Amino acid sequence: MKILQVAYTSDIAGGEKVLLNIVQGLSKKHEFQVVVPSNEGKLVEVLIGLGIKYHVIPVKKTYDIRSAFKLSKLLKEEEFDLVNSHGLLVNIVSRMALFLYRISGGQKTKLVNTVHLTHQYGNKNWIFFYYYLIDLFTSFMVDSTVCVGEGVKKYLMTFMPFLSNVSVVTNGICEEEIDLWAERTDITALKNRIFKKINSGLVKFDSIVVSVCRLSRQKNPFFLIDVARKKKDTFFLIIGDGFLKEELIKRAKGVDNILFVGYRKAAFRYIALGDIFFLPSLWEGFPLTILEASYLKKPVIASNISGNNEIIVNGVNGFLCNPTSVEDCIEKIGILTSQSDNSIGEMAHKIYVENFKLEKQLKKLDFLYQETAMI
Repeated sequence: MKILQVAYTSDIAGGEKVLLNIVQGLSKKHEFQVVVPSNEGKLVEVLIGLGIKYHVIPVKKTYDIRSAFKLSKLLKEEEFDLVNSHGLLVNIVSRMALFLYRISGGQKTKLVNTVHLTHQYGNKNWIFFYYYLIDLFTSFMVDSTVCVGEGVKKYLMTFMPFLSNVSVVTNGICEEEIDLWAERTDITALKNRIFKKINSGLVKFDSIVVSVCRLSRQKNPFFLIDVARKKKDTFFLIIGDGFLKEELIKRAKGVDNILFVGYRKAAFRYIALGDIFFLPSLWEGFPLTILEASYLKKPVIASNISGNNEIIVNGVNGFLCNPTSVEDCIEKIGILTSQSDNSIGEMAHKIYVENFKLEKQLKKLDFLYQETAMI
């Protein structure tokens, strides 16, 4: 099949990683092209490197009629069998484009929307109702909907119980990139060097807690500072960027056991160097970083919310915590750092292999694509 993937951003966040996994993982079975909103960004660089044809169609608003016309024109020119858009904004614009395509006589192309998050409509009343209503009134154009987790599906069906052809295909990670780095790296020696560096001052740290997250309200980054401020024998390494970065650095002034490193390519390398992975998000879809930590045999402490609690079994392959209770998180960190072995990390890897390998998810998605194309 000839399939068009529509990306929300030209950079690489969780949704774009999922898109790349699809394009690379199913490239032997299908021909892929990608729509991006800008000609600049890390996603574009990767697409060029992979030799995948891409089209630039800026999408700035949910009611971006100009972009919908451009996308509709592309559908007519290329005659795709399927369009798979990723995220609320481009899902809505893709529906408008498909509507224009069909009223002009096009019949071939089918539409798959992927929903990556709960709380996709936001939390403020007027914003919530705006996004909900526009999502509701355009939903009739969708042929199939993919939710990246059971929690995402439950959230969606709460507001749109009439939707049909809604499936769950959980996210997966590319193990090959991690394996290649691990083969070339003496992880123990590198970790020892980092420990030596952070313990060069007066304060000595027992362990390293790593968090990889976008610095936005969703990821609850100020809470990381609150935990670090009270857990002084542990060093907190925060990988990621976002509009809250400057404010976070100001708030963390005087907290010597936390470091905001910024964006790093292949952030799994930092997860591998830590002792614990920590993700206190307020809401999620199906976090790739927890899968990466589990594959690397790192115990995880994550907020007890949908997505996280679909991967973590409390006390088995990690711990679920209250993302507003500093004491609860410190207690969980203490339990993990006091253990003499890595049994929880080993169990995390075992559960990952049994349930969340990318190949399994791609097989489900491929079947869904084929079913949708026949609707």
